[in-house]
Order: sequence, then C-alpha cells, then structure tokens
Amino acid sequence: MVTYVRDATPAPSQIAPATLVATNTRTPTVIFKVNDDFQNELKVGDDVDVLVGSIDAAVASVRNCGVGVANMKSTVMASGTQVHLDYVHGGKIHVRLDLYQEFSFPDVAERKAPTPNEVFASAVTVVAPTGWRFNRTSLEHECRLRWMEWAQWHNDRPDKKKHLEWI
Repeated sequence: MVTYVRDATPAPSQIAPATLVATNTRTPTVIFKVNDDFQNELKVGDDVDVLVGSIDAAVASVRNCGVGVANMKSTVMASGTQVHLDYVHGGKIHVRLDLYQEFSFPDVAERKAPTPNEVFASAVTVVAPTGWRFNRTSLEHECRLRWMEWAQWHNDRPDKKKHLEWI
C-alpha cells in the first residue's frame, strides 16, 4: 500500500526562527519592528525585519540551513545594503526576511539613524515561550527606527502610519 502525503509547507512561524537561528550562527542579528512573541503571530506573506552584521553571511547561512532552500529567492535592493530573502511557495511569498546591513533614510535629514554598532550594543535578548532566544532592538532604537521609516515613507505609502501609531 502506498500512502501519498501532500507537500507539507512549514508555517511562517517555523520558517522564520529556523532561518534566523542559522543566520545568528554566522553573523550578529537583531530583529526589529516585532512583538516578543512575533513568530506565533506570523501569517503567510508577512515579513521579518532583521539587522545583520553581514548580508552575505546571512544569505549563505540561510541557504545552508536546509529550510526549503529550493524555495528561497534573494533580491538585492537598490541601496545595496538591504536584501529581501523570500521563502516562496505556490508562486507567492510565504515569508520574507528583510535583511538590513545598515539603515538608510535619505529624506529624513532632521534625525540620524542609529548605526548598526549602536543597535547591536544595546540589543535586548528575548526568550520566546518555545525557548528560542533572539535579540531585538532596545526601546529607544525601536522608536527611532519606526519614526524614521514613517518620516521617510508617509507621503508615498500611507500604510506606514502604523509605525507612528505604534509610537
């Protein structure tokens, strides 16, 4: 007797932690714009914003972690310091890691973005209910980054209002 099993696609809440654990073994990581229990709140199509010490090391580690590598697609953004690393299923983005090597807000002259070193130095370690440990931004840097993203994009993308409402 042969049993057929449908292609079991891991949930975003499984993909994100697995890839981030692999990434953190090769380069420092700090997750931002998330709640402490964000992995349980991820839905198909969501993204996770991550500051990394090295984009090249982060992409290489994800490609070697064994989580649906054939389904991974990376896109370097115009700045050259940001990469969208997408886990694609059924032709659609299942979950995205939005990797940043530095922050760039060219239209926000009245404030300076925190440097990666500042963010890494003040990161807060969070232990998820599952026991997974990850670093997230300090409250000060979280507020600065959310405000700067809103200031950069609010005229072009009204959906960025959620960052100002969060603050």
